Amino acid sequence: MSVKVTAVIRKRSLFDPRAGTPYNATSLSLLNESGDEYGVERYFGAFSDVATLLIRESGASFELLLQCLSVYERNNLVEIALILENEERIANLGFNPKAA
Repeated sequence: MSVKVTAVIRKRSLFDPRAGTPYNATSLSLLNESGDEYGVERYFGAFSDVATLLIRESGASFELLLQCLSVYERNNLVEIALILENEERIANLGFNPKAA
């Protein structure tokens, strides 16, 4: 059974208390059709890390993510509608399919 989800990718400014310096990270949230999250957001070093995961586990195309990169760079946020094969794909993305 296919599952409709929305991947939300955000640019985040975080603070490293050990180093005492700010740094940028990219977060990934996964929402169901009602807008409920499948657990807490995940953090990555860069947009490319999220793109690699989405291509591998969700079947998103490279071309789609390349288009999303320009939106992400302008707006610090991009939402991508995806149709996953099954709930196992949600787990493969690092989220809890039962959380939403």
